[in-house]
Amino acid sequence: MADTTSSVFSDGLLPLHAFFAPLGGVKQLCIDARLLHNHLKINIKFPQWFQARMQKYGFQMNLDWQYISQKSIYPIKNQEAEPIDLPKENHIGRPFKNYLVSLETAKALSLIENNSGSYKIWKDLIQQENCFANALESRKKIDFCENYLRITTSQAQKLKELVSECSRKTQQHHQTIWTQFQHRFMVSRYFELPAENFEEACSYLNGFIESDAEKEFPLENKNTSLEREIQEKVLSVARDVIISIGDALRKNQTDAEKYTPQYT
Repeated sequence: MADTTSSVFSDGLLPLHAFFAPLGGVKQLCIDARLLHNHLKINIKFPQWFQARMQKYGFQMNLDWQYISQKSIYPIKNQEAEPIDLPKENHIGRPFKNYLVSLETAKALSLIENNSGSYKIWKDLIQQENCFANALESRKKIDFCENYLRITTSQAQKLKELVSECSRKTQQHHQTIWTQFQHRFMVSRYFELPAENFEEACSYLNGFIESDAEKEFPLENKNTSLEREIQEKVLSVARDVIISIGDALRKNQTDAEKYTPQYT
């Protein structure tokens, strides 16, 4: 990884490091404005200098710069570390103020001053920007290689869901299916599966589901045939009962007519 610790050093001052921070809704490289003012060795007091430069050159709030608290400088060697304190100033009255400026704004401010040290600071800021760009490009290449060699998060989730479905369909314990999968593909986690084996893994797990489905269909057909057989028997009995009742009614009608006196 490229060295991102290059910076301008001055006696009694913290190094002027660029760091990532949210500015204008975008996480980008930024510079502490008060520290930049000190490194530029400007005789004008910081608040007056900063406000004058922002207004004169049209730098926009929450786009090129924004207000920050006293504890807003992050050390370059550890982006996740806690903020470090700036040297406290002896002042009475208004609270300590500081501002965050984008790296582009910091470079512009360095050129604007046009003094003996400002050009050196401008070159150092460009060097830091290049170091970050090289580190980011290296990180992208590593991420690309890792994603190419191994399955993605969404693919791993799909395999996990297939294992759960296999367990539900086959009535086997989830761990049993997962253990068979591990032995089949020689992995201990889903993410270790090579990307080129993803389709094969899906087919392997789908084989469990399809095999179990084929076992279910004959039972379903058997149940359907049994139901039809019962229905036919019930209908046959019902027909016999209806015929018997009809015969009995007709016999009763004949007997009634036979024994009924005939009047003339």
